[in-house]
Amino acid sequence: MKKISRINISDKNNKAKWHVKLLFIFLFCVLIVTLAALIKFYYDVNKYDNQAYLDSNIITDFSNNKNNYKIIRNDDGMLGVTDNQNRSVIEPRWNNIYFLNSNRFAVQKKINGVLKMGIIDSDENYITPFIYKKIMSIGNDYLIGYFENENGFSLFDTSGNLISNKKWLEYTYDKQNNKLMLSNDYENYVFLNYDEKIICTEINFENNIDSKPELNVKLNIKDIELIEQINSDDLVDIFKIICIYFNALTSNNMQDISQITNDQYYQSLSSNNLFEKCLIKNISEVSIEQSATEEFTYMLSTVIIYDYMGHEKNIKNLKSLLSLIIIKDNDSMILKSINKEEI
Repeated sequence: MKKISRINISDKNNKAKWHVKLLFIFLFCVLIVTLAALIKFYYDVNKYDNQAYLDSNIITDFSNNKNNYKIIRNDDGMLGVTDNQNRSVIEPRWNNIYFLNSNRFAVQKKINGVLKMGIIDSDENYITPFIYKKIMSIGNDYLIGYFENENGFSLFDTSGNLISNKKWLEYTYDKQNNKLMLSNDYENYVFLNYDEKIICTEINFENNIDSKPELNVKLNIKDIELIEQINSDDLVDIFKIICIYFNALTSNNMQDISQITNDQYYQSLSSNNLFEKCLIKNISEVSIEQSATEEFTYMLSTVIIYDYMGHEKNIKNLKSLLSLIIIKDNDSMILKSINKEEI
């Protein structure tokens, strides 16, 4: 038998394995370089393309950007605005910026660690306080700002001007007619964008009487001129006066009228229950007119259907026209007089 003195092991397989490893290392390096290039490209694009990083679910840029403004991002990732000559318009210190009309901007920043939104102009003056958790566009006609710490929202035009100082809870938008209906507890306002001006075209109030919930009181106002003349807070007070007065009538507690009048008129109003021994069944056709001769004087009229429940006889489905004169006394609306006329 031949003696085997040495065994030679080939290193061809080992060399092949090293080639594969080198290939993988090369491909990994290429991947890293490619990713770095893509990230740099994305950053560069976002640095000059104001649409690249805006959250389209929150707001739409309304401005046609005649000034050729650009949104820029600094090394800390904060946003600002420059003009077409790269001169600074808005310093880069905002988390988000959205173009509005009239050189206004909706901007977002952190306050005490919480992102909040507000509206500024090109001089960085605050048009609104930073109290909104988000500002949204409704069509191309309206903006609403949702409050940070409570339910509800404010209404603005597309330049960031506050349209109503009320807090709204719900909205319905008719895109075809540029019409927006806003609602809160018992108010409904209809706004229309007419000739680039937002106007209130209709106001509706509705509430149930506390002492008789089946009775529903509605006040509908479609007179645009009247709406423009009457302060919205006065309208709310007027409607409250109606509801409190009918609550006093239906509960036979005329002392409640003290809430809606002054000492001068209280005695005559509280001692004059025009519907004593009556069962009020319906309150309808509530309307309002402003006095042509006396400022801050309003006449409310409504049709009352009721049954008379006397000791000797009962009469069903009587109808009367009830008129209430409401005036402004100092800063409050009060009930001055009432009148009942059989129909």
